[in-house]
Order: sequence, then structure tokens, then C-alpha cells
Amino acid sequence: MGLLTIGTSLDWADAKEYCSHVRMNGIQQFLNIWRKCKNKDRDVFLWGDEIEYIIVEFEVDVSKVRLFVFADKAIEKLNVNEKSYLESQLLGIDALAANIRERRGSKVEINIPIFHDVNTPIPFIDPSITWDRELFPGDSEAKNGAAKPNHIYMDATGFGMGCCCLQVTFQASDLNEARRMYDQLAPITAIAMALSASTPILRGYLADTDCRWNIISSSVDDRTPEERGLKPLSGDFKRILKSRYGTIDSYLGSNDGFFREEFNDIDLVY
Repeated sequence: MGLLTIGTSLDWADAKEYCSHVRMNGIQQFLNIWRKCKNKDRDVFLWGDEIEYIIVEFEVDVSKVRLFVFADKAIEKLNVNEKSYLESQLLGIDALAANIRERRGSKVEINIPIFHDVNTPIPFIDPSITWDRELFPGDSEAKNGAAKPNHIYMDATGFGMGCCCLQVTFQASDLNEARRMYDQLAPITAIAMALSASTPILRGYLADTDCRWNIISSSVDDRTPEERGLKPLSGDFKRILKSRYGTIDSYLGSNDGFFREEFNDIDLVY
């Protein structure tokens, strides 16, 4: 993956013929990097973080908070020197979202359980969904089962990628430290998300969850109907149990005595 400075992204129909080439070259690049770096042990432990956020507008008198629709103007002033970089990223987002829809054969389906209080109807059916609109491809998906009762329904990549977050990148001093840190972060990050409880409201509705992970995972789920188990497998397709952007299934395991094989006592799909 790199910055696309020349040309434009291919759509899925044109990209499919290069899939085998990309996979094989990706494996080859991984092996080359592995051979080059597997014995490195003099790197300094470093980390860097970035905050992804949105800009909102408060209406204190009526107790309302709305997305600030002129945020792009504010960002433009803040990032004048990064204009060309930002433009290339925006173009990439459009291609990403379109290719996800094309590969999976439908819009993404994000359903988060709604929080039920005394004012929440049962079943809760999202009143903002345009059930009978047929202006665009995919408009009928919500009423045909994509939108679940008692859930907050979202149908676009932007709902996941638009969530705020803190992202941290680490550079370990060697491979064993990287593996050990990866494994230790698995339980720690789950606890941190529960403590932060930072995503309790979606599309103006109070959710019965308070983390963004299932939202962003579903928002970029490009699995085909065969890979999702909705149709019989055919061709080169294999069953994939969850979004590629999902949580980890197992520990990597280090070779310095911290890891035990029984930690990975589950059946894994390779």
C-alpha cells in the first residue's frame, strides 16, 4: 500500500484479473522483508499516535448536537500545506467504498443493538430509513432484511471510518518484543475500550454497546455472499467467518518463554 500519486484506482471488475498477481507478490514481499528483518535487535522502542475526530456544533438552548457541515472549510485552513495529500486520500476513500460494495454484491450492513428504555418502542424500527425509495441501486436492501429490528442501521463505509479514535503505532526493538507486545495488547485494548465507553450514540440513537469496533469492522466488510456463507462456495472462494477488519483470533507467540501453546486452544480458519 502506498500513496497513489499517478493514475486512479481500479474498480473491482478491472482489479479482479490482477488478484493472483497481487497475492503472489504480496507473499514474496513478506518473505523478503521477513528474511531481512527477522534477526534485527537494535531498534529503539518507539511509538507514535494520531487522533481521528469529527467536528460538531452545539445548540445549547435546545440541547442538540449536530455534525458541523462546514468542517471541510475549517480543515482546509488547518492543513493548507497538506492539500495535495488530502485530495489523494479523499479520492481513495471513494474507490474503497465503491469496490467494497461491488465485491460483496451489496451495500455494507451495520446493525448495532439499540438501547431500550421506557420510551423505546418494541420492536424498534428505524423511522429514518426510506423503506419505499427506489432511486439508487441498493435502496431496497434495508426492507429486504439488511436492516434488523431493534437495531440502529447504517449502510455506508463512512459510518465506520467516521468514528473518532486514538490510533497508536509501535516500533519494537526486536521480533520477540513485537510478538509479546502484540499478544499483551489483545486483552489490554479490550479493557481500554470498555473503560473509555466512547461510542454510545450512533445516528442520534443510544446504542446498547459503547465501542466502535463492530461498526468499523462491518463498514469495510467486503466478503462475497459465498465467503459469508450465504451462497454455496464456488471457484476460488473460501468461507471467511468475519470481516477482514475483525478482531484477532489467536496469539502470535514469542520464543522467549512468555508464551504457552495452550493459549491458542481453539480451532483456527487458515
